[in-house]
Amino acid sequence: MLKLKLFGSARPGGNLRSKGDEARDRRDWRAAADLYRRHLEEEPGDAAIWVQLGHCLKELGRRDEAEQAYLRALALEPQNADTCIQLGHVEKLNGRPEQALAWYRKALAVDPASEPARHEITITTELLRQDVSAGSGASDLDERIAAAVEKRIAALADQIGAIRAVAVELQRLRRNVEGLDGRVAQLQASAASAEAAQVATRDAHAERLSALEARTPAAQHGFPALLSQLSELNAHRNEIELCRSRIEAVEKTIEGTGH
Repeated sequence: MLKLKLFGSARPGGNLRSKGDEARDRRDWRAAADLYRRHLEEEPGDAAIWVQLGHCLKELGRRDEAEQAYLRALALEPQNADTCIQLGHVEKLNGRPEQALAWYRKALAVDPASEPARHEITITTELLRQDVSAGSGASDLDERIAAAVEKRIAALADQIGAIRAVAVELQRLRRNVEGLDGRVAQLQASAASAEAAQVATRDAHAERLSALEARTPAAQHGFPALLSQLSELNAHRNEIELCRSRIEAVEKTIEGTGH
């Protein structure tokens, strides 16, 4: 199973490794193999890249070299079921289904949940059973193994197509999220502006309230004095009215006397 590396390494050979991944993704197996070898010269303990090198060599038809690369990876990570499966694929391509079946069984022993290993065991066991019952020759077995491999490749192609469709949908969703992020940023800016205006209005009201509160004690202190002055003014006005009435009465008396 091809393991795609999503992120480059930050280690010294990381640049060679990432370039190898790029060459592999565009199916330039020869360039990828060369870059992976150069990376492994610097970091021979990178088991994952030994597996990737094995993939490239297998695609180039150099199965013996691919087998050696997978064995190096397995030596570094003995409990890697996928590497055992890859070794089984090489044995199957070389027309050795019994050895392939042994590797698939080892993969299942390492990882009992491995569906690829279980699937390959079923296919290979059935091919061997048919070969024994029919007494067919090695060439016929090779043809059936090749047919099974082609079927497996077709299934993988379908899976890759589905993965690419998911990737396209993820890109669309990512663009939508970016658009939403922009809208959220605008709303946040508007909210910040509204909040600033609200704070300014609140501060202005608070300032006016403080001024009124500062004036209130003085006004309250002067209010009794104003009431007292108003009472005195009313008393004087009453006295004035009384005097006016008396004067008017005197004037009327004088007028009557004169007649």
